[in-house]
Amino acid sequence: MPQTLRLGLFNFRNDDVLLLAGDRAAVAALGTHLRKEFDSGKSHVAIHDVAVVSAGHPASLFAVKGDFIPPDNNAFIWHCSAADIEKLLTAGSQASELHFELTRTPPYLYVSFSGHYNEVWWSTYG
Repeated sequence: MPQTLRLGLFNFRNDDVLLLAGDRAAVAALGTHLRKEFDSGKSHVAIHDVAVVSAGHPASLFAVKGDFIPPDNNAFIWHCSAADIEKLLTAGSQASELHFELTRTPPYLYVSFSGHYNEVWWSTYG
């Protein structure tokens, strides 16, 4: 994955949010990566392995198909559908952010490719 994705667990306006941020190309590349991995028969993909995880607000996130027991009790699980992958692949065609439900809430998964959560933001808050 050539572009940088960043991942962290933050509290925005008193709501916990799992933030995954990058530019449109990085989000689309994630969609391609997930499709390839799931098409090859994998049941889960560790998103935290393909993203830069915040040192101050770390989080583990697995995109899964079917049943999956994470190796870490604090990991977040996203049951990633084909429709979810399609939303990632077409990042930016209709919005600058996406929201996905996780198996335990809060938080929800907030995918941003608006440019707001850029390198400067991450170096200050991440």
